[in-house]
Amino acid sequence: MKIGTGRWYAPRYSGRKVPLYRIKHIAGNEIIMEIWEFDKKTRKITPVDTYVPVDTDFFENKSQAESILPIEGEFKEELNLPDLGELEQ
Repeated sequence: MKIGTGRWYAPRYSGRKVPLYRIKHIAGNEIIMEIWEFDKKTRKITPVDTYVPVDTDFFENKSQAESILPIEGEFKEELNLPDLGELEQ
């Protein structure tokens, strides 16, 4: 899976509250991301943290295990997410 700036990702399996990750910046071995939370029951998306630095291994390891996926197509429909475009700032 290619990691891209501005793209949204989520864990494949989650409970009622789904963490959403939005890539803000990629520089060398560091990714800066925002973390949001989607509540499946209330259908609300709330920001959790706006500046989270992580090592690129965070995504590489999870993507190889297919435990994190880009939010698009069938996966977006499966999560029943509203349009995330309006959250981009």
